[in-house]
Amino acid sequence: MNPNLLHRTNRLLNLFSKHPTYAGTYAWDLYEILVLKDIREKDQTLIFEAPVLKFQTNNIGSVHGGCFMTYVDIVTTVGIWTFSKTDHATTSSNISTDFLSAGMLGDTLWLEAKIEKIGKKLAFSSAFIYSSSTGQLLAKGNHTKAFLSTGFQNIEP
Repeated sequence: MNPNLLHRTNRLLNLFSKHPTYAGTYAWDLYEILVLKDIREKDQTLIFEAPVLKFQTNNIGSVHGGCFMTYVDIVTTVGIWTFSKTDHATTSSNISTDFLSAGMLGDTLWLEAKIEKIGKKLAFSSAFIYSSSTGQLLAKGNHTKAFLSTGFQNIEP
C-alpha cells in the first residue's frame, strides 16, 4: 500500500469516527467497526471489512437496508477523499443502493469502494458489499458527490 494514501485514508476514518457531529449516531457505530484492508491505487479502490453485529440487523435478523446504504455513503466518501487531489468537503448529489441478498448476524462484510471519476466539481463512485463467508454480492450502490468550497480540514474536531 502507498504509505501516503494509507495515512490519508486512516486520517479520514479517524476524522469521521471521532467527529462530535456523529456522536451517538448510527454512522458513528459503523465507523467504529470498519477496518481498512487494502488500497488499490491503480484502479482507485478501497477494500474494507466489518462484522455484522446485532445493532445492524432488523427484526428478522438480517442486515437492515439502512445499514447497507450508510456503508455505501461511508466507503465511497472516504474513497473519494482518499483519491482526490483536493481537500474540499463534499456533499451527496445522488446516492442509490440495490439490495440483492440478505447479510446475516455473525457474518463479516467485505466492502469495496471504487472511484470511477473525480472531476473538478463532481466525483462518481460505486460500492459493492459482499458476504465474506459466501462471497455473495449482498448490495451495490452508486454515489455522486459535489465538492464544496470548504476544506475538510475545517471540520476537524
